[in-house]
Amino acid sequence: MTNLDDRIVQNRKELDRHPLGDAGRAATLYKLADNLKSRFAELNESADLDEAIDLHRSALNLRPASHLDQPSSLRELSACLWKRYNNQNATSDLEEVVSLNRAALELCPPNHSGRANALHNLAFYLKIRFVTLGENADLDEAITLQREALDLRSEGNPDRSSSLYELAVCLWKRYNIQKKMVDLEDAILLNRAVLELRPPDHPGRAAAFHNVADNLKAKFVALGENADLDEAITLHQSGLDLRPEGHPYRLSSLNDLAGCLWKRYNSQGTISDLDEVIFLNRAVLELYSPNHPGRVSTLHILANNLRIRFEELGNSADLEEAITLHRVVLDLRPAGHSNRSSSLHELAVCCLHRYKKQATMSDLEEAFLLNQAALNLRSSGHFGRAATLYNLADTLRIRFIALGQNAELDEAITFHRQALDLRPAGQSVRSTSLKSFVDCLSSRIEEQGAAANLDDSVTLNQAIMELYHLDHSGHATSFSTVLHHIRERLEQLDTRADLDERILLGRAILALCKPGDPIRTTALLCLTSDIFRRFQMVGTITDLQEAVKFARVILGLHPPGSPDRAMHLNTLVIYLRELFDKFGEAGDYNGAVFLAREALELLQAGDPDRVPSLRELASFFSVKFRKDGNLDDLEGAIKLRRDEIELS
Repeated sequence: MTNLDDRIVQNRKELDRHPLGDAGRAATLYKLADNLKSRFAELNESADLDEAIDLHRSALNLRPASHLDQPSSLRELSACLWKRYNNQNATSDLEEVVSLNRAALELCPPNHSGRANALHNLAFYLKIRFVTLGENADLDEAITLQREALDLRSEGNPDRSSSLYELAVCLWKRYNIQKKMVDLEDAILLNRAVLELRPPDHPGRAAAFHNVADNLKAKFVALGENADLDEAITLHQSGLDLRPEGHPYRLSSLNDLAGCLWKRYNSQGTISDLDEVIFLNRAVLELYSPNHPGRVSTLHILANNLRIRFEELGNSADLEEAITLHRVVLDLRPAGHSNRSSSLHELAVCCLHRYKKQATMSDLEEAFLLNQAALNLRSSGHFGRAATLYNLADTLRIRFIALGQNAELDEAITFHRQALDLRPAGQSVRSTSLKSFVDCLSSRIEEQGAAANLDDSVTLNQAIMELYHLDHSGHATSFSTVLHHIRERLEQLDTRADLDERILLGRAILALCKPGDPIRTTALLCLTSDIFRRFQMVGTITDLQEAVKFARVILGLHPPGSPDRAMHLNTLVIYLRELFDKFGEAGDYNGAVFLAREALELLQAGDPDRVPSLRELASFFSVKFRKDGNLDDLEGAIKLRRDEIELS
């Protein structure tokens, strides 16, 4: 029997000597409970802790509010219930702990020496209850209480660091729920203050580095300020330096630093950051035993990062290692494993990369099978379904290029449509899906030629226009060429709807073409012709005005000396005559006559276009005579007609 056991036996005998109503009973109950709690700490026998709680409750009942020892009974009963809560997670114990600490706070009015501790303790347990039950009111009250406790623990108070830390923790938790920047800013200030109170030899300095860094990383995510992320990386590095080989939290520091460097790589694209992430991933792996539950996920992360470095630098060794690691992870995630689809997906990506580099058909076939298997595991609603649909579609497109099977191209288009449905407007990856969808649809239209489905053409146009607004990169010229081919197909049809579609496509081509693109002038000519054709069909004046505007632009692209200037002069003259017919504006008439004369002068005798130029100019004089009755216009028209007849 140990000394502690002896004391407990003596306590029990003493308790027998203090029956109910005896003045010494409360103190004896308290001593026996305290020794039982100590024995629980040594032997972890739940019965000791349960009895200690019952005894402390009995002692508390004998110590009313006015009793000098009530605070110690409240404190010790709370401590025992807290131990039992940590062992058994019974919410009723936590609820009682909170109630007891409220009672303890009521015994510490303002100016009481123990008020700061009572505030701090109640706030701590309210925070725990918030974590357990998720009631925001508990967290808000904890923050209020911790602020008051901090005010009572001024500079130099040995407990100030604890209040700073706990208040920062509560504000950090509330920020993660409500995303109010003021909470995050306050948490950063408080954690900086904690760090200042923990000198280089303080055992909690590394944790303080971690907390400030974690807050700064969150601020970077919220506001995108690179300085915050840079400082977070510096602080995590400092924390890691304080956790050398063998330190129990070194693993956490390695992962935290890797996470921040990964964010900076994604933000700035600096390869040295990616290199360091890979180095840290390897260091984490070295700390894991073969059966550690975190080993598989770290292998997966390392493989992904090696694949990304391959995409950046093209080093085949990175890709080969990534494939090897993904195969290991896949073997460790058998059928039924929750993350198996992720391993299938990532291994498929790597196999497709290797096929693109080495053109080994077995890699392409494996990528196809892996993507199919991943898609089967990613049913409707799975967060990764869109990515796997995209990858499977891309694999099918590449198989079509390699093997020429049209059915695979059709299937690729189907999968791309499904992926796009899961990537709505606003998602950053939508433009990637649109590009691949456009590539596949363009290939099908080119493959089918004149027999291509008009719906494909319209869908392609819509996809390209959306992509243009999302991504003004170097795809514009190739897309405009595809649209131009579609427009040429539509010229075979001459309904109003087809004409409207041609105009829509023409506008899309112009939007995509940059100044100087060889197709731009042709696109302008076609669009102008279509708009004027619609004016002739429908009679909308705005179409005529727009045709004139574009015709002037085209003429500006053919300065004096250009071999086609006369033709474009005549086209503009025709449009201006129509305007003059509608409105009778002298400016339209005079401008048209001036242009018609210039066109006529550019056409030598014997040029087949001279006759229509004479006819157009004569028609202007005729229209002007009909409007104004000026005989000079009539004579001019007659002379030009005679010249036309002589050349006919």
